[in-house]
Amino acid sequence: MKKNIAIFLLIVASFALVFKFVIWDNSEPMRNNYQTEATEAVSDELAQPNSENDDFARTMKKHSKKVGLNRKSLFLRLGNSYTLSVRNNKKKVTWSSANKGIATVNNKGKVKGLREGNTKVTAKIKGKSFSCKVYVRQGVQASESEPNKKGEGGTYSFRSQSQLKSHYIKHGKETKSSSEAEYLQKANAVISNPMSKHKLESEDNDHIYYLEESNEITFVSQDGYIRTYFVCDGKDYFEKQ
Repeated sequence: MKKNIAIFLLIVASFALVFKFVIWDNSEPMRNNYQTEATEAVSDELAQPNSENDDFARTMKKHSKKVGLNRKSLFLRLGNSYTLSVRNNKKKVTWSSANKGIATVNNKGKVKGLREGNTKVTAKIKGKSFSCKVYVRQGVQASESEPNKKGEGGTYSFRSQSQLKSHYIKHGKETKSSSEAEYLQKANAVISNPMSKHKLESEDNDHIYYLEESNEITFVSQDGYIRTYFVCDGKDYFEKQ
C-alpha cells in the first residue's frame, strides 16, 4: 500500500515539473511581450502632443497678457454701480463717459447707472483708448463679480476646446450653428445683446443671459468661461434658474 502511494506521488510530481518547465515557462515571453506592448502603446498615446489644446492654451495665454478693459460691454440696473478695471496695466488711467446723464464714471473706474439708455465709458492710457459699451436698464442685474475672462475681440470662450466641441455637438443643431466657431459666436451674441435679460444662477451664482425673442440662453461661470449655450423652453425656464 505504501509503495503504491509513493508511486502515485512520484507521478503527480513529474506532471507538475513538466507543466512548469514546458508549458508555463514557455508562455512567459508571450505574457511579457503582451504587457510590454500594452505599456508602450499607452506611453505612446500619452506622449502624443495634443495640438488642438496646445493652440488653444497658447491663444489664451497670448491674450491674457494684453492691456485692455475687463469688460467690452456692461449691463447695469438703474442706480447700481460696477467698477471697471484695466488688465496688465500699471500706468495712469483717465476715465470718461460719453453721456454722463446715462452713466457716470469716477477716477477709479466705478460706473454708475443714472437713467435708462446706452453710452460708452472710455479708459485712456498714454494716447491709447479702451472702451466699454454700457447699457443701463430697469430690469437687468449686475454685480461686482461679472465674468471677466475674454479672448480676442472681447469675446468669451469655453474653458477648453474639447468643451466647446462637446457642447456644439449637443446643441449645434437647435441653435442653427453650422460650426463650432459659429456656435461660440452665437453664444457671445446673447451675452452682448442689450435686449438679453441677465441674472445670477441661484445654485452656484453663475451668470445667465437670456434672449426672450429666440429663447436662446448662455451660462457663464463666475471665473469668466462659457458653460453652455442652447435654446431653452422659455422665460419660465430662465426665471427658475
